[in-house]
Amino acid sequence: MTHNNYKSPGNSKRRFDIHIEKNFEVSKVEYGLFTSRVLNSVEKLTSKVKSNEDLAIRISISEFSSSNQVVKYNLAADGKNLSGNSYQTLDERAKAFKSSPPKYNFEFLKVSQSLKERLLMINTLVRDKKLIFDQWNLKSVEPHPSLVFNFFGPPGTGKTLAAHAIADLLKIPILIVKYSQIDDKYVAENAKNAEAMFLAAKRDGALLFIDEADSLFSSRVTNLAQGSEYGINALRATLLTTIDEFEGIVILATNLVQNIDFAFTSRMEYLKFDLPTKDLREQIWRQHLPSELPLENLSVSELAAVDNVSGRDIKKAIVNAALRARYKNQSSVNQQDLLTEILFIKTKNGCSDIRSD
Repeated sequence: MTHNNYKSPGNSKRRFDIHIEKNFEVSKVEYGLFTSRVLNSVEKLTSKVKSNEDLAIRISISEFSSSNQVVKYNLAADGKNLSGNSYQTLDERAKAFKSSPPKYNFEFLKVSQSLKERLLMINTLVRDKKLIFDQWNLKSVEPHPSLVFNFFGPPGTGKTLAAHAIADLLKIPILIVKYSQIDDKYVAENAKNAEAMFLAAKRDGALLFIDEADSLFSSRVTNLAQGSEYGINALRATLLTTIDEFEGIVILATNLVQNIDFAFTSRMEYLKFDLPTKDLREQIWRQHLPSELPLENLSVSELAAVDNVSGRDIKKAIVNAALRARYKNQSSVNQQDLLTEILFIKTKNGCSDIRSD
């Protein structure tokens, strides 16, 4: 990194030119972390000047593309942040993230017994962390026990529901964040939004649940424009530091676990959510059929024989079957309505055959 500072003749404004160039020996994460810190420092500095006329900073960043062409892009700050918006503190950004009471408990969650035990052990880790790692001295073996968990598996298999159940058991709120809440059209904004997300979770004492985490923690940026790649690397670097410093529980939900950047894998525990077995599907069907719903010729066993469907698929099938019944002016939902809808969803998912477990 090089920099120059000067005053223009006849102008009292102090000007700084900063140039950052990536070295081939520096990893993308290290480079992103360094650049992110420079940008954040510049924004804090420019936000404190008395007037926009007092200070001007220009930052140029050079990277080598895959074709060895130098790609340059410039950022400027004049008493505003680098995106051109009015400067926002992290506390102000954190106001956009709001936690809420958990909606589900472990009684509602239908997963395998082995997975349920693993989920309940998260509560044990939080409750007995000092006993296990301080009194029993397991900190000598693991000085930094992780409270970051990656729930991965097909959509609709209970990852979000499990996060709610854990928060309910711990009697704490849950803060649910989607990638769209972090993503911003301006370079350098994503990293600050991610930092504000963690600040909001700390503020509320909440379990932080990050949905669509494969987008946020992905290592696949090779097909993006250089400016976008820079922004994602800066975001990834910020996530690495904030996860290490955050003392609460973080749960990621991912469908494409293979896309998670290797830098994060050692920082989290992985729990796999599978599509439910026939026994679990029977439980899910019974659980989602309200006692007030008029049913005719119901056979839950026959419904549960339709495999390769998730709990979310079953919920959708019940709602759609009720709509189908009213479309046909029926006063109740029959077995054929339910079968038609669950088979329709299964076909849409790309699974057209029925197999027993």
